[in-house]
Amino acid sequence: MAWYETFFDEYYLPNAGSNIPLERTIQEVDFIRKALDLPQKGRILDLCCGHGRHTVELATAGYSMVGQDLSKDSLDIARTSAAERNVQIEFIHADMRDIPFEEQFDAVINIFTAFGYFDDDAEDQKVLNAVARALTPGGKFLVDVINAVRILNNYEPQTWSDTSDGGFTMTQRAYNVLTGCNEDRIVHIAPDGSKREFRTGVRLYFYPELSKMLNCVGLAPIQVFGDYDASEYGWESGRMIILSGKEELK
Repeated sequence: MAWYETFFDEYYLPNAGSNIPLERTIQEVDFIRKALDLPQKGRILDLCCGHGRHTVELATAGYSMVGQDLSKDSLDIARTSAAERNVQIEFIHADMRDIPFEEQFDAVINIFTAFGYFDDDAEDQKVLNAVARALTPGGKFLVDVINAVRILNNYEPQTWSDTSDGGFTMTQRAYNVLTGCNEDRIVHIAPDGSKREFRTGVRLYFYPELSKMLNCVGLAPIQVFGDYDASEYGWESGRMIILSGKEELK
């Protein structure tokens, strides 16, 4: 199985996923709303929505939301969260390359480095093809990935971090210069000494590469941001957030 088919169930949710404070999510959602600049009740697809932290907040703000993800466990948490907040959201269990909609969304968002998971760039291009089909003419696409320039300029082959269960995690990294993929070996050591090992592989895209892929499907880049404070994108930016738009019919 591909790493992303199990990672977000077995490791992410009980550790990294539960450690993101609500204040951060609210800040990110505020940025998303301003960047998209949609009318109230605009229809948005949260592609790779995970456990729905952005989806639910956007629905609470009045947008018509659909969340799509491959992780059933994540979607179960998202549905529970939506019910607790009393918002109606349609959740779709599907691969990001297979968006089952055509020209139905005012915007699609893909947040928190949920892009670049496949072994071949052509498969990532299929994701963008599906996004373009799902957008109405004039619709917008907001994609957020980690800043590859900063990662490589400050590369850390190995790091240690504490986890929410009282254990810790060792992450070993290796960047493949031929494929552009950053491959991680993650070892989680629980308080009782037991170990679990996971591997991930994410393609680190640079702006010229990703902007070319967007243009190929008629999603013209409008602006690129360096983080959720709407700062200018540069070498040391934490993120690379690209806002693009689908050509309107003439």
